[in-house]
Amino acid sequence: MSNPQIIFVPCLILILLTFLVLNIMFNRRMRGLKKGEITPGHFKTYSTGQTEAVKTIQAQRNFSNLQEAPPLFYFLCLITFVTGNVTPLMMTLAWLFLASRIIHTLVHITTNKLPLRMLSFGAGWLILVLMSINLLIKFI
Repeated sequence: MSNPQIIFVPCLILILLTFLVLNIMFNRRMRGLKKGEITPGHFKTYSTGQTEAVKTIQAQRNFSNLQEAPPLFYFLCLITFVTGNVTPLMMTLAWLFLASRIIHTLVHITTNKLPLRMLSFGAGWLILVLMSINLLIKFI
């Protein structure tokens, strides 16, 4: 591959997506505060018995999801780069993982259609497994 650093482009886009979801979550929470749906004290322990709006909870859960599988993806991309294994296959898998997370996020924070959300979430995990197996085969 002519420029192996390209493996980090999907990582950087995913980081920007994470910041976007954080911003959406924050704005939805501020809207809830302004409307009086929740009080500031709710955010101290989240145990006030108050419930945030469904759309806010969706954004919060998606933000949490972006803290789960993506760190493994970042690590796999780093291993791929450091070991000189940036191949067209690994690049394709990296872009497919990013696509799965973008689809998952779009569905999760908008329509929240569970079948499509589950499919995109599962596809992302499958892609991580394929990336891991590909590297493992190269190492042994």
